Amino acid sequence: MLSPSALLPRLHYGAQILYLFAFGIPMTVVAAMITGAEDTLYPFYAAAPRLFGLTALADQRLGGLIMWVPAGLIPLTAFTVVFFRWAAAEADEKSAGR
Repeated sequence: MLSPSALLPRLHYGAQILYLFAFGIPMTVVAAMITGAEDTLYPFYAAAPRLFGLTALADQRLGGLIMWVPAGLIPLTAFTVVFFRWAAAEADEKSAGR
């Protein structure tokens, strides 16, 4: 996406957006599965001592939410940057074509 090489030029803005969308899907799916699990996923984790007073399941769900929300902001931020660069490039092309 950010290739400075002339041998492998950057993807078109539309392809960059599709790439970022596809990049975010696996993390979202895994985080949703962890957050929505009915039981702890690892028996060893359920038997581990609790440090903050959360149950193993509550701690697992909190971890899933942390994995889901903040980690989802990274591709969303990149998606937004690419979108506005694309819009600016289109505006520049239209103003140059006048």
